Amino acid sequence: MVDVETSGLNALSDSLIAIGALAVRDGAIDLADSFEVVLRQERASTGANIEVHGIGGGEQLGGEEPRVALERFLEFVRDDPLVAFHAPFDAMVLRRALRERLGRGFRRRWLDLADVAPLAWPGRARGGLDAWLEALAIPMAYRHRAIVDCLGTAQLFLAVLHAAPRLGAGSARALLALSQGDRWLG
Repeated sequence: MVDVETSGLNALSDSLIAIGALAVRDGAIDLADSFEVVLRQERASTGANIEVHGIGGGEQLGGEEPRVALERFLEFVRDDPLVAFHAPFDAMVLRRALRERLGRGFRRRWLDLADVAPLAWPGRARGGLDAWLEALAIPMAYRHRAIVDCLGTAQLFLAVLHAAPRLGAGSARALLALSQGDRWLG
């Protein structure tokens, strides 16, 4: 699972503030195998933006040096396919940050749960991750912190994985074929 927090909703221009990533292995969430980093910002994002993700100005200004943070992220995810909700946004933000900070591309396979969840439960929920978490009664006391959103995404992924056989997809790999995120993003 991967989630990012940014200074706004424009993947082409807003700053990458934080990255969260969480492993799912053998049908279970592995909390011990997780990654979270706040990237140091030259200036903190707006108060309205901070209100959304809860990463305060001091935390942003004191974050990890972006080049180091991005290298550590790449080490964490290795060559694994990535899962996200609205994967093209996360992919574009990460691709831009990696190109700008490290001078390298980021071409990865993504499973987009925004594509696959509606196939598993047609008409069940409309909208974003919050709507799906509510529709499937997945409790989340807090949202919009990258690693916390990864946990919600991971729980949704496990629910989709459980429903996958009735979609003709008996594995996470088979789900990739059902997702438009299966295209190489980056």
